[in-house]
Amino acid sequence: MSFIDDIPFDGDNSTPLTESLKKRITAAELSYKNRSSFDIDLTPADLRFYEFIAEGNTSAQKSAEEAELEAELNRVRLEVEINAIRRRMQQKQDIKDKQQAVFHSIDLYIEKHLEKAIKVPLKYLTNYRDMSHYKRIFSELGDDRLSISRLTSLIGSCDWLSKEIINFVNSTGYKNKFKTKEAKDLQQAINLLNVRGVTILIPKLVIEKNIRSYSGYMKKPWQRLLQYQQITSMCAFLLARYQNRNNAYKTYLISAINMFPEFLLLNMLAILSKEGQNYARQTATHHQDDFRMQSIDSYEPSANIVANLMTLSEIIKPLVVDAFNFNNIPMMPVLEGEEEHFDEFSIIQKAKGFTIFRLLMAAQMDKKEEIIQLLKHYGMDNSSLQYLQSIDFKSIDIYELLAIVNSK
Repeated sequence: MSFIDDIPFDGDNSTPLTESLKKRITAAELSYKNRSSFDIDLTPADLRFYEFIAEGNTSAQKSAEEAELEAELNRVRLEVEINAIRRRMQQKQDIKDKQQAVFHSIDLYIEKHLEKAIKVPLKYLTNYRDMSHYKRIFSELGDDRLSISRLTSLIGSCDWLSKEIINFVNSTGYKNKFKTKEAKDLQQAINLLNVRGVTILIPKLVIEKNIRSYSGYMKKPWQRLLQYQQITSMCAFLLARYQNRNNAYKTYLISAINMFPEFLLLNMLAILSKEGQNYARQTATHHQDDFRMQSIDSYEPSANIVANLMTLSEIIKPLVVDAFNFNNIPMMPVLEGEEEHFDEFSIIQKAKGFTIFRLLMAAQMDKKEEIIQLLKHYGMDNSSLQYLQSIDFKSIDIYELLAIVNSK
């Protein structure tokens, strides 16, 4: 984006967060309805980005529909044909309006139940069995003394994660990249990945498992959020290496976990959406409303609800992060920008701001003034911005990233 090039971003990395900004909210204090009462520091671009997560670029979709109509009208000459086309378009719009009324009723159901759900956020993180595995595994990640045999023992009791790691190293993409033979068990797979490789792979596998459980429901929002997390974590890792920081793979892990609150909230929304759909189906069946029944199947939460709920991600972050029992990485001190860890916090913030900018630009949803405010808000400086803009992200897939991680 050309207007960025000439702006002298200095960033503001001189002052750590004040104690007042670090004040934690308990689960009992959380409220969806009263979310505006919390001290949430978001820019207009952040809010626009959450709308993008929910719906993509709706303006572009609408413009494409209008262009299609205009092209069709230009192809015909008779007034009667033009009128017929306009009638068909009006009928389509009437159907959309009726569908939106159905969707709005489900939105209202969800918003009503969000008030109760948000007070028990960890309920929507994962199931009890998986969480017990995660606590044990994450409690030892980041320990420089962690051996392959110990990591194998930690992961081995989690059947699905063991299988996913083995399947990953036996995938065509991995074997083509690293010219490896097939791994016959978990220890062989971890030997190939190394401790660092497994460390950055685990967050990806955890999130992808959760997404698969919805069998395609809210597929695009999940994909956009996953893309956001992966690019942000990659930027944080590469920026840490660019600044010659030791253990950049730990910065990747912190950045990846930093996005877990957003995944939790989208998970909460997906669960409540399914409940809302079921409630709406019961109502439609009772009233023998066939149109309503057909519309319910295509329902997804509105961008407004997604954006509103996502504003609470920073508030619930301590609750989410602390649930994983990180013992060897100062996760919250970094994410809260404590003075001792402020440099790493700054890297993660810059990576996050840049990714939001990049994805909004790709979706043609960027506005000059908002992007300038966004990048300054996340402490972007010229050197970091120029470096991140120089990266060819299409050439760095997960396999290339693993090669870089294990290169030093």
